[in-house]
Amino acid sequence: MVCSKIFSGDLPEITSEIIQYFRDDFSTLLSCILVNRLWCRLTIPLLWENPFSLKYPKNHRYIEIYLHNLNENDKIQLNDYGINNDLFPLNTLFNYPSFIRYFDTHEIHYSLEKWVATVKKNKQPIDDTQNLVLIKLIYKSLIIIFIENEVNLHTFKVDYHCKYFDIISELVLQNPNFICNIRTLNLDFYEHDLKIVLTSFLDFLSSNCNSISSLSFLFSIYSHEKIVKKLSNIIYSQQNLKKITFNLNTLPLFHSFSSLKNPNYTSTLETIIFYNIDFENIIFSHEIFEKFNVLESIHVLYCLSLDSNFIQQMINLTKPFKLKSLFMDFLFEPMRSARLLLQKSGYYLENLGINLRYDLCSQEVFELITKCNIKIKFLEFHDFDDQTIYKIFQLIEKVELSLNYLTIMCHEDDPGIEELGSIILQTLGTILPSKLEYLNLILVFNMDDFEIFLKNSQNIFIKKLLIKSIKHGFREGQEKMNILPSIKKYIMKKRRVKYLACQDYFHFETEFIDDDQLISFEDEVKEFRSHNIIIRDYDDLFIDNFEFINKIKFWTFIIKSNTSRFNDPSCGTKIKFFEFRGRFDNQAIYKIFQLIANYLNIDIHEVNNDVEFDSILLQNLRQILPPKLEYLKLNRGQQQEQQEIEKFLPCIKEYIMKKKRTKYLAFRDCIYIYFPGDNLVYLKDKINDLNIDALDFVNKIISYGF
Repeated sequence: MVCSKIFSGDLPEITSEIIQYFRDDFSTLLSCILVNRLWCRLTIPLLWENPFSLKYPKNHRYIEIYLHNLNENDKIQLNDYGINNDLFPLNTLFNYPSFIRYFDTHEIHYSLEKWVATVKKNKQPIDDTQNLVLIKLIYKSLIIIFIENEVNLHTFKVDYHCKYFDIISELVLQNPNFICNIRTLNLDFYEHDLKIVLTSFLDFLSSNCNSISSLSFLFSIYSHEKIVKKLSNIIYSQQNLKKITFNLNTLPLFHSFSSLKNPNYTSTLETIIFYNIDFENIIFSHEIFEKFNVLESIHVLYCLSLDSNFIQQMINLTKPFKLKSLFMDFLFEPMRSARLLLQKSGYYLENLGINLRYDLCSQEVFELITKCNIKIKFLEFHDFDDQTIYKIFQLIEKVELSLNYLTIMCHEDDPGIEELGSIILQTLGTILPSKLEYLNLILVFNMDDFEIFLKNSQNIFIKKLLIKSIKHGFREGQEKMNILPSIKKYIMKKRRVKYLACQDYFHFETEFIDDDQLISFEDEVKEFRSHNIIIRDYDDLFIDNFEFINKIKFWTFIIKSNTSRFNDPSCGTKIKFFEFRGRFDNQAIYKIFQLIANYLNIDIHEVNNDVEFDSILLQNLRQILPPKLEYLKLNRGQQQEQQEIEKFLPCIKEYIMKKKRTKYLAFRDCIYIYFPGDNLVYLKDKINDLNIDALDFVNKIISYGF
């Protein structure tokens, strides 16, 4: 009944919510527009909110849809440059320019270059004078079209590669409503010297754009003092800043970080990213961090001087320092700083990248990390030797339940690279988790060893598999894609991946050519496609760790300890799945009790070992649970020692096993618990076997509905 109503259009709000889940899945969205008029009307805005970001447009012809809105004078000008007006549609079903939400100067400029090259089909280089003038004209026309359609931009990105910043700045200053409501702002002017134009533009941003939730700067450390002050003004002027990125020592960090003293940020700032920052000689008080009440994650990527005063200040925090990401490529001295930092923050680590080859200190840091109680999701290793590779294997095994993204990269100059490749391929397939989102292997691939890896991992599904095969010497005389037969036999025919990228990397060659990649072989691409495997360009499928951190999305609905955020429980909503996470105080938990429905998942991982809180939770929960539950998960968030698990066993046996009150049970490391002679309680070896992920739950509802 519900499904028929969704398809017939009787439940437009629910239909809209369902379609939103396919926001980044263009192939599914294209199918949705064919269902009916309602689905088409709900889907088209998603398809057109950021078309310039498409990696695989056939010809960038969506630009012609936009240019349909040009006035006659502009069309005549384009005709003078060889752009035929017949390219533009006479009518369109939707006002497509009004749907744009993301404006990235680099992506738009790149798309325009490709489109001009396609429609002109001439041999003139794209950077000749005539084409540059043409692209500049179209660029300005597009911005004017967006402005005239009163678009509501969400993201605005400007980088120093943009040749037309003067146009952008002029039109933005003349039309303040164009970007005044943006939520994400990225400014990359590392090599820009338009000081006069830039200062006016920065003044505008601090005065008119005050609802930014995500902010990132990349400016030269030698930026003029006026620029530094104006950037600080932008930071301080925000009313709802949730994420900020400090990038490449772009400006004196002390000034920009001091701007976070804005009292609004105590209840808004959730994420701070430090990327390529040198913390040496940076002195500021940890008191700024102490004021951030909702700070959920700190990410440190390739920063220097982590033994500095800055890190000591973080160690001195009375609040948790939630270090979610740590990517290292440096000396970590003294080891005491590393030890103290990991002791304070190791529990929170989710993303880790480390250089293990040339840095003995990093090896010690690695050993410290393996001793932490961590749940790593993203692992990246490079520059290791035949000794440290076994430490990597140990960590992979330890985090198997949480691991989703893995990159192992050998350096082509390593003297023992062939031996390293063999060790990795012979061992890795036996320790990988049963399902991976992403695996990237950059190795020397011996055919026999590669077959061992494929056989050992034949029960593993990998959504995105990237293989870069390092080959010594030059292309001439070497077999192309020599590992392809094995890939077809063990991966293609068994459909073990969804996306695949494969590239030969010839060490002594100075340039890459198309034939180095599997995607250049059309017949092979079609064959893989017939097995529902999509071949991609290696660079397009590659996940950069910095971009990965910036794109982290929290898919679950989180209710935090601020009780004012709870909805009125008497609203009459019939909820089937509830998930509560975060820092719950004694007042907030009573609000949760009022909201409990058919599903319950309480994940309480930061309550500072409050025994009183545990008592309140358990004493009240037993009184309000419905008589029948499909699923109940209680996670205190602290690792239970074996003897602590055994303390609970008598109660579990007495009140659950003997009374046969559950069908499936997972209790931490259930593999240690044995119930003889009772087949009605099925024990699971790993708690993740029973865990219900919120996104998976919703996706299954959708798939069953279809």
